[in-house]
Amino acid sequence: MVKIYFKKEDVTIAIEAGTTILQAAKKAGVLIESPCDAIGTCGKCKVRLEKVDDDRTMIREGQVYHRVTEEEESRGIVLASRLRYLGILLL
Repeated sequence: MVKIYFKKEDVTIAIEAGTTILQAAKKAGVLIESPCDAIGTCGKCKVRLEKVDDDRTMIREGQVYHRVTEEEESRGIVLASRLRYLGILLL
């Protein structure tokens, strides 16, 4: 099990390793918009990673980079539907 903390909502959830951030948010009752049904094409599920315990614990799954600009990515912005996580994460 790994943990994700949703700072704005002050919610921590333990999830199975490999779960997407979007799946974890739904399980925790945290609303992240995803009108494309988690395909990663609309870009609405952007979230900012504040702290990652180790970059090697993230798996980007076919991230649609035209929806995340280079500037956004440099600030830790990712698509919640396309990032699986294997460690502790602060959002």
